[in-house]
Order: sequence, then structure tokens, then C-alpha cells
Amino acid sequence: MNTPTRPRRRTVLCAALAVGVVATATGLLLSWPQPAAAGAGRPGAAADRNRTVTVARGDVTEIVTLSSSLVPEPHFTLPAPVAGRVDETAAGAGASVAAGRQLFRVGGTAVTAPVAATVVRWLVPDGTRVGLGVPVAELAYPGFGEVAGLPDGAGYRILNGRLTARADVTDGPGPFDCPVLQSPPAAGSGGSAQQSGGGSGDGPQIVCAVPLDVRAYAGLSGTVAVASGERRGVLTLPQEAVAGSVQQGEVTVVGKDGGTRIRTVGLGLSDGSVVEVTSGLAEGDTVLAAAPALSARLP
Repeated sequence: MNTPTRPRRRTVLCAALAVGVVATATGLLLSWPQPAAAGAGRPGAAADRNRTVTVARGDVTEIVTLSSSLVPEPHFTLPAPVAGRVDETAAGAGASVAAGRQLFRVGGTAVTAPVAATVVRWLVPDGTRVGLGVPVAELAYPGFGEVAGLPDGAGYRILNGRLTARADVTDGPGPFDCPVLQSPPAAGSGGSAQQSGGGSGDGPQIVCAVPLDVRAYAGLSGTVAVASGERRGVLTLPQEAVAGSVQQGEVTVVGKDGGTRIRTVGLGLSDGSVVEVTSGLAEGDTVLAAAPALSARLP
């Protein structure tokens, strides 16, 4: 009696299907797109690397917008505006002082109360020589303050110049002028804004005074926009073309012959997208639109 052939056909058919599946999977694996080298094969990649911008004159207003929290009766410090000898006035601890009243002098430069406040304590004895930025007096504002911690890098953008600010309260009043009570203290100066319990983190903070007629509650959040300066008709570049954003940076200058070289430049104000160029370049100079890499000058 002959053995039926149907089971053998089924076995052969299953084996063929299995081989087909493996072959198909192998084909998919072999044909899967492989990652290309950075910029390779992308239309316009070389053009992007060679794109240039021109040094031009423009206006720069340096503004930093920060999230804040509302703190009652914030304490703030008044720093030395220059290095020199401290000469205090007769205002002792507990004295109320009006806005604009002179509190002390350092090296002949007068320091006044930014708002009506109460003197909490003197931080250095009368006659002491102090460095620039060292806190001299601690005061308390009899209202609410908006306290904002500075993220990395923001402190450098608002450390210089006379600060002005406007603020609001989230889902509340605003916007309103918010006189700056305290700017970021100098490194190691031990400013006392942190003692008020506001802001975020242990880094530098901005404290501004909410007007006494603005209804506020402790713990609410807000936003503070701080302007530290304005320059008109200065040399500028897009920030993306400069390695660095404060005091000093580097750019890749393109010569008339098309050759390139890295040059150190002086930097001034920045609004985050445009930066002031204070030295190293002239109006009309051409630089690469992409900032030079940190490793570009490694030996």
C-alpha cells in the first residue's frame, strides 16, 4: 500500500514558506537605511557651512525675562558701586528711609535707597575698604517683592548697567513698573536675597518691588522682564555667528580671497539673538554664519 503524499507536500510547503520569511526578513535588514555622516548627502549641507553674514549697525536692547515668586517684605542688600572706603550716614538699624535718600558713600560715590524701606543692619563697619559689588547694607521693603532666580548664563547678561524692570502676577494684576531692589551679587559676596525665601535655587537672584497699591499674595507666581541697557547704532552680528556671548568671543572671518581665519572679538550687550561687537571687526566685514567650534584653536 502506497504512503499518501499529501503530508510530504505540506512539509515542503511549510519549509518553503519559512525560507521565504527568512529571506524577506534578511532583505529588509540589509536594505534598512543606514545613518549617514553628519551633513553628508543632505542637499545644501555644504552651503549651510559656507553661509556668511555681514557686520552691520543696529540697536540692541538687553532684556531677560524670568519666572518669579511673590514674597512679603523682601530683604535686599545695597552693594558698593565701586571699590573704596565706606562712609555711612546716621541711619541706624530700624530707621525708616525714603526713596532716594543717601545711605552711604563708597570712594566718593553716593548710594541711595531705591524705594522707601527700613534699614535692617549694616553689613560692614563704617570706614571699611570694600571691593566692587560687596553688600554694605541690608534693607527691608514694606510690601511684596517679585524674586526671580537667574538660570545659568542669564546673570552675565544683566550684571552691568542700570537695571529697570516690569512685572506681572500670573492670572492677576499687571503689567506694572517694578523697581529693582537687588541685582545679582558679586561672586562670594553673600547677598541676602535668599533669606527672603523667594526665587529658585541658591544662585544669583533679582528682587523687584511690587507697588504698594497692587494687590498681591505670598506664594503667587509672576514674570519679571529686566532690561539692563540699550545701545543704538552699534556694530552687531547674529548671536549664532559668535562663539561666546559676554565680554569676549570668537568668529570665523572670511577674507576677500575666500580664505577663513578665527578672530577674537569684544562683545557688549545681547538680546539673545543679536550681540553687540565692541572690537575686532569693522562694519561690512564678513564672517561665517555658524560660530567656530570650541576645538577650532586646539594645538
